[in-house]
Amino acid sequence: MSTPQHPQSSPVGDGADNTATSGGDRAAPPTARRYVIRIPKLAYLAVLMLFISVSFPVIGWPAGFGWLLIFPIGVTVWVVRSRTVLTEEGLELRSALGSRSVAWTDVEGVRFPKHGWARAHLKDGTEVTLPAVGFDRLRELAAASGGRIPDPYLAPLPTEPDIAEPADGTAEQSAESSRNGSAE
Repeated sequence: MSTPQHPQSSPVGDGADNTATSGGDRAAPPTARRYVIRIPKLAYLAVLMLFISVSFPVIGWPAGFGWLLIFPIGVTVWVVRSRTVLTEEGLELRSALGSRSVAWTDVEGVRFPKHGWARAHLKDGTEVTLPAVGFDRLRELAAASGGRIPDPYLAPLPTEPDIAEPADGTAEQSAESSRNGSAE
């Protein structure tokens, strides 16, 4: 069963990876996978609305309000750059002002605060923000991590009961007596 892809999350490397290799036209091996989680493209509509909003004062008095154009440009840079990339080696986190790579061996867990993006809790006790990853992307994060991040919505497998019933039927008698409220 295939799961629907989020329109802004794109798996890259399905056997015909677009990463360059030293062998010319050869494609990367199918095990080299990257999964990119970005801010939805609907955010560009908000940038356009912000640009229109600040353009009125800028047109009215360019010398006094020209600096307002910094805001839509800054928000555009933030939308374009912010992403979380899941690879076989770990997480590649990119924000508007910097980037960081975290190996899977350093990740202890993931936390979803009430507001904001998810946070990866590292073994050294620190936390790093996972740009563009909210609680709504948990299933994508779990699937793309290859099981390193568990999916809490996944139904647990049924387990065998650990207690073996005695062959003489005493378990049935004790269950019957506990239902009746009598103690024998």
